[in-house]
Amino acid sequence: MDPSGLTDFPVSSIDACNQCRCGSVARVRSGQCVGCLLQDALEGDQLDDVALELELAAINIPDRDWRLGNFQILEEIARGGMGVVYRARHLPSGRVVALKRILTYHSDSQQTLARFQREAEAAASLDHPNILPIYDVGITDDGLPYFSMKFAAAGSLLNNREFFRNKPRRAAELIVKVARAIDYAHHRGLLHRDLKPGNILLDSRDEPLVADFGLAKWLDGGSDLTC
Repeated sequence: MDPSGLTDFPVSSIDACNQCRCGSVARVRSGQCVGCLLQDALEGDQLDDVALELELAAINIPDRDWRLGNFQILEEIARGGMGVVYRARHLPSGRVVALKRILTYHSDSQQTLARFQREAEAAASLDHPNILPIYDVGITDDGLPYFSMKFAAAGSLLNNREFFRNKPRRAAELIVKVARAIDYAHHRGLLHRDLKPGNILLDSRDEPLVADFGLAKWLDGGSDLTC
């Protein structure tokens, strides 16, 4: 797993962080490496290198033990300005899902919290084979919202654009399905407003799934969240 998966730093800040010296993937909330912090703290003590390595190995936190509620976090698969998405396993059922949680540094932003909730509610209100379904909505131990979705194994249309470039018939069939999904949402009073290749996901059969309703607007005149 990319070590950045255990931090709430924005992706630009992660890239600027000091590189880990020991190779550990265990992180504290600030994004700093557990092993390197202990290494720095123990400098000057009368421990030889072998003893120190054994001590650090004993407290290393493997990624497979990181959980959010009933979900085991497997790896980070996407990150944006508002939230981070993981591939995760729902422990009671064993089902692999995509889990999105809000980033901690947005916890005081009522607008961001409302937008995150809007995304979950909007997608959960729609039942269409080409709209990414929401499975579960919850709150982390520190009070931040998250929701789980179907895991789109093939990634986004943006990442698969080369596959469709020389397959015009397949591309046309995909766009028809996306258009029907959006039409379905419109007839139920919901305008997506952020439709782009990165928000069209593909399942293991290359079926398109419209995702990310964070900028959606209800056509009945409800408030919209565009920031």
